[in-house]
Amino acid sequence: MLAYTNRQQTNKILFVDTDALTTLFYSEFLLTDSNSINVCKKFAEAILQTTKWDMILFLEPDVEFVQDGTRNEKIKSDRLHYSNQLKMLFDKYDLKYEIVEGDYLSRFDTAKKLIEKNLGLTTVW
Repeated sequence: MLAYTNRQQTNKILFVDTDALTTLFYSEFLLTDSNSINVCKKFAEAILQTTKWDMILFLEPDVEFVQDGTRNEKIKSDRLHYSNQLKMLFDKYDLKYEIVEGDYLSRFDTAKKLIEKNLGLTTVW
């Protein structure tokens, strides 16, 4: 989960579930054609050059897996492994992130605290 805010113009936050790097991870995982993977990589890297996230919240896979019809069953079998691969991509591209884990209420409370600490915004939820 990524948080973006333009603090000079608003006091609101945009939460994004998937960014270019996450899409790159899935392309390397799901695509088999090396040319397609390379095109996706170049595209993701170009997007990374133009995107600045104020904060990245990395949600650990420590809650129950819920199949919503779009989630990959192979990833379900070893969520920790694939989560670590995704963090390695974030590290490779020098994107700093905050780990969020625990049950849903703990995640919510942690996210609020990180928003207040890192973005200087008071949460009222």
